[in-house]
Amino acid sequence: MLLWLFNWLLLLPYFFTNATFSNAHKHPFYVSVVEVNHNQKDATLEISCKLFAEDAQTILEKNYKTTIDFEQPQQAKKIDGLLNDYVQKHLALRTDGKTQALHYVGFERDAESLYGYFEVTGVAAVKTMDLNNSLLYDFTDQQVNIMHVMVRGVRKSYKLDYPKTEADFNF
Repeated sequence: MLLWLFNWLLLLPYFFTNATFSNAHKHPFYVSVVEVNHNQKDATLEISCKLFAEDAQTILEKNYKTTIDFEQPQQAKKIDGLLNDYVQKHLALRTDGKTQALHYVGFERDAESLYGYFEVTGVAAVKTMDLNNSLLYDFTDQQVNIMHVMVRGVRKSYKLDYPKTEADFNF
């Protein structure tokens, strides 16, 4: 419940600013939220990447020289490929010194946000987790990336301000 409240509090200024001054890509802050949850029972890491949809669309179109529309169901496979490739290039994860492969699960659009979902299998235990996160750093140097990691019921968070990309967690 607190996580939900925290995420919405982060987005409130964006909603009011856009409602009043609907200039494309003009919001008061640029933030992404990456959540990693260790599911000990299934030996998986469940990962979600929350981005402002407008920013994600702009950077995907720019980097891949194409046009996309998150609202068009017929573009879902195209967006799956672009979003997967983009996140794979900008988010890396190691547990206990071992580089982990992110497996793309899918995406969804929710109001002003775009969620990309990934998982890592075969992770029975986690003592340390190192994240390298440069999501949307190629969009703006005002980007802030927040990460929440949950292992054995312990939640730790870290904030990366551009250009910093490394966050280390110990459990």
